[in-house]
Amino acid sequence: MNEIIKWIKIEDISFFTRVWVHESIEPRGIFLLIHGSVEHSQRYKHFAEALVENGYVVIAPDLRGHGQTGLESGRLGYFSDDPMGWELAVHDLKVMYDTSCQWYPELPVTLFGHSMGSYLVRCFLKEYPVLIKGVILSGTGSFASGIGDIGIWLSKILMHVKGRSHKSEFLTELVYGNLNKRIPNTQTPFDFLTRDSKEVAAYIEDPLCGYTCSAEFIHEMLLGTKKANVLEVFQLKNKELPLLIISGTNDPVGDRNGKGIKKVVNLYNEYMENVTTHFYEGARHEVLNELYRKDVMEDIFAWLSSFK
Repeated sequence: MNEIIKWIKIEDISFFTRVWVHESIEPRGIFLLIHGSVEHSQRYKHFAEALVENGYVVIAPDLRGHGQTGLESGRLGYFSDDPMGWELAVHDLKVMYDTSCQWYPELPVTLFGHSMGSYLVRCFLKEYPVLIKGVILSGTGSFASGIGDIGIWLSKILMHVKGRSHKSEFLTELVYGNLNKRIPNTQTPFDFLTRDSKEVAAYIEDPLCGYTCSAEFIHEMLLGTKKANVLEVFQLKNKELPLLIISGTNDPVGDRNGKGIKKVVNLYNEYMENVTTHFYEGARHEVLNELYRKDVMEDIFAWLSSFK
């Protein structure tokens, strides 16, 4: 597998982008991979290897405020000075989609979003009804109105008092620490990610993961999560769009007893005609890094092969 580094440039920022492609297999499609919050594209290399072996070109940008994009801009854990940071991030996906199609104009696009990336994808699909072959949402959920609204309110106050770029350990703990509290007998602050202790350790050791976020980022992410759950977002123009939703039954983002993820699934089923779901018993937030990740990938490839 070859890894090619490219930069996608727009007005205010350049996106560090990994392109994984096979040396000798003729690609049959683009797999545009949108990572989650407080992580980056390199964490999906093992998944990309399997996709490439199955004939996909994998295009994986580091989102604004994340990974090498965040380092290059000097704004790790920060979206933008613009008061509409979430909308900018959604528009970024349109630029990434358009650029991917320019790089490989003959190939159909499958769109994948994990966690925060899944919420961005959901907003993107409503805002920009582009031609997509299929969509995969991983680690997604509804909006936790209690803690979510409190977080929006507190982050807005903190931005006013200490500035938008203020790095807030309190707000970061409010969001991610609350997720970890829903997992029993935790050994680290990030056990909510997966039961695989090696993957958790790798996340903790990665300087581009698990860092303290700005008040602006927390505000925009929580507000975006809320926007991704308004009824209109589920009412897509292309009702036949193949949609795969994958989640662990113990994913705290899916809310207690999967209440949140089930709400999302039910809404999509109400308005869409081609929704497939896989719930993995005991799995936590990152099903691609779970103990039986091979089963997850096999389900994904079976789904990808089920439609033309």
